[in-house]
Amino acid sequence: MKNITKTLAGIALGCCMASSMAQASIIQSMTIEEIGIASGGQGTSAVSNVGGEFFASVFPADSGFSSAGSLDGAIIMGQTQGMGAFTPGFTFFEVPAFPHTLNGAPTGSITGGTMALDLSGWGTLWNGVEYALPPDVDTLLTSVSQLDENHYYYTADWSHVMTSGPFPGISTSWHLEGIATTVTVPEPGTIWLVGASLLSLLGARHRKLICPPRK
Repeated sequence: MKNITKTLAGIALGCCMASSMAQASIIQSMTIEEIGIASGGQGTSAVSNVGGEFFASVFPADSGFSSAGSLDGAIIMGQTQGMGAFTPGFTFFEVPAFPHTLNGAPTGSITGGTMALDLSGWGTLWNGVEYALPPDVDTLLTSVSQLDENHYYYTADWSHVMTSGPFPGISTSWHLEGIATTVTVPEPGTIWLVGASLLSLLGARHRKLICPPRK
């Protein structure tokens, strides 16, 4: 009975350690309430059929455009999406531009108020030409504001220098903002710690059963 009590106490201790350890929130989807070339101001999306107008005469002002009415309504983590799936796009110099993730499925997580995104598959079709425009950093890190247990307001800004196509050497900038929906899972270190604690307790119990103490 005493050994059973110790084992239960050890399990309870492991659970307490797990709850006190950091947890990672895996991003499931990200709505895009605004999309553009840089942060600052919304464009004329209310009167545009593709999400926003961007003209040379206003560059770089009013370069964020409201985005709504897309097919999925959000970037879905873990799967690729084509043109128009998560945003109806916008016009760049009066020519429609359609972002997509066909070059690779995005992934992301949030830990301790920081969002980590892999947008290496981000691209855009503009004027009949396909452009790969991912962040130049491998993992994009940005801060978030928690709205409730599974929703965060995010902004994501990054730059990319084009190395091929009609405009090699040109630096581009992107701005997204919206709501990220997450599911919370224990971090790998937490799982390992609890598992190791339980294995240690079971091992001690097993040794006592095989080799009882001498009287």
